Amino acid sequence: MQAAAEKQCVTPQPGISKPDCLYTAKLGYGIQRNFYNASLYAGRECTLTIQYNDKGRYEVVSTEGDEVLCKKAWGVVSSADYLPPPPANLPKKMVLDFKPER
Repeated sequence: MQAAAEKQCVTPQPGISKPDCLYTAKLGYGIQRNFYNASLYAGRECTLTIQYNDKGRYEVVSTEGDEVLCKKAWGVVSSADYLPPPPANLPKKMVLDFKPER
C-alpha cells in the first residue's frame, strides 16, 4: 500500500501536501483492492459519506446514487481492513465518489 501511494504522490496536485496525498492514495488503494469485479458496475455512480469512528474503522453514514453500486461500495468500505486513519488536519467525515470503469 505504501509503495503504491508513494508512486502516486511523487508530485502531489497543487494545494495538497505530500502527507495528505499519501493518506488519500492509501485510502483509495485500500478500498479498491477490496472492490472485486468493479467492471460489473461500469457506468454506475455512487456517493458515500463516511466517517472514521472511535473503533478505528470507517463507517458509512449515507449513500446517494445507483442502489446496486452503493450497496457494494457500502460493504467494501465497512469491511476493508488496514485503512489509514485521517490525519489530524483532515476531517473524520468525508465524501467519496465511486465511478467504476472497465
